[in-house]
Formats: sequence, structure tokens, C-alpha cells
Amino acid sequence: MRAEPGDRIVIQSRSLGAVSRDGEVLEARGPDGTPPFLVRWSDNGHVALVFPGPDALVAPARLHPYPLEHLQHMTHLAQHGTRHRLDAA
Repeated sequence: MRAEPGDRIVIQSRSLGAVSRDGEVLEARGPDGTPPFLVRWSDNGHVALVFPGPDALVAPARLHPYPLEHLQHMTHLAQHGTRHRLDAA
């Protein structure tokens, strides 16, 4: 997983009925844009160092016009091994 400043990260909730989180990647601290990422969460503005797991999806900054619901849907599809074309949304 790689990210650049400005990219969006979405963490899918592991609990049924719980809300997913999204935030803006401020910095990638690993080599060549790899984790950990410094992220500003959109729900509360808190900045945290994130070590994303398999429930995470990074959306490049150029995809920000897509609504958060679309990114969460992409996360769900990715977790279930379904191929999805970004331009089909």
C-alpha cells in the first residue's frame, strides 16, 4: 500500500453497524510512500500515525470528487475480492 499527501484513506469498520472512518493522508513516513501514514481524520480533525491493515483503502487525491460512500463501497468490494472499475461508478 502506498500513499501521497492529499490522498484519502478509508478504514472499513469491522463491527456490524459501525461507521467507517476516512481521513486525509498528510505524510507517508515509510520508504517510497509506504506506511505508516500521518492522517487527519475527517470526523474530528485529529491527526494520528496510522499503520493500515487489510481493512484500509487509499484513494488517490485525483479521486476526491467521488463521494465518501463510493470509497466505502470500493473498500467493501476490495475486501471481498471483487474487481471494480473506478470509472464505472
